[in-house]
Amino acid sequence: GKFGTEQADKKYWTWRGTLGQGAAGGCTVKELVNRYAISRTWERCQLSRFNNIKDALGQLADLPANSYGPTVYKAHRGQVASTGTRSARQVNDLMRLMQRIYKWGVSESLVQYDVWAALKTVEPLKPYELAKQTKPREAANYDDVLKTLPHLKDGTWSMVRLCMLTGARPGEIVALRISGIDKAGPNGMWVYRPKQHKTAHRGKRRFIVFNQEAQYIIEAMIQQKNESSDWLFPSKVL
Repeated sequence: GKFGTEQADKKYWTWRGTLGQGAAGGCTVKELVNRYAISRTWERCQLSRFNNIKDALGQLADLPANSYGPTVYKAHRGQVASTGTRSARQVNDLMRLMQRIYKWGVSESLVQYDVWAALKTVEPLKPYELAKQTKPREAANYDDVLKTLPHLKDGTWSMVRLCMLTGARPGEIVALRISGIDKAGPNGMWVYRPKQHKTAHRGKRRFIVFNQEAQYIIEAMIQQKNESSDWLFPSKVL
């Protein structure tokens, strides 16, 4: 029917009501989350955020995916916030990941469109709505960091030293892949170019440059590796 007419509206709502049916019938929240994970290539920092949201599901994981409405979403959010170590901004950021999972689920006909649309109506948490707020982080005193180095394990020591030598963020050092380190940089430097970084959405490029001392640390870590993964730091260090 013609756009705006009663006949057209009826056909539209009838069609939209069929979205997400079929495969969604036996899909639980846990299964939806796991399927989303399989469809993505994760960096370690992204995987950590994903695991945080997944682990907080608890018993909600066994609910049918189409039952994950605003009430369940708020219960899930409450479990994410229950650690008392996350600010409202961090909790909201994690829950936006859950909304993206449901958006993907709609595109794969795993959940109904109305379920995802309903989740978007939930207002994000305000800073004062959490009982405990994370205090603003300040830069660590350089001398204090130096004092801690002798007490750190080899892997952790290497991470901290690389952060100090390069100015890279901790998450970027943790996510280092051996195959991604370019050893043919200018002036004998090694260069790492993260695929994901804070300002990537603005078209900015990110370079992490390793001087000679940083190169020695990387080479030592490679020699000590006892697993075949491409990650510079073994999983047991994390």
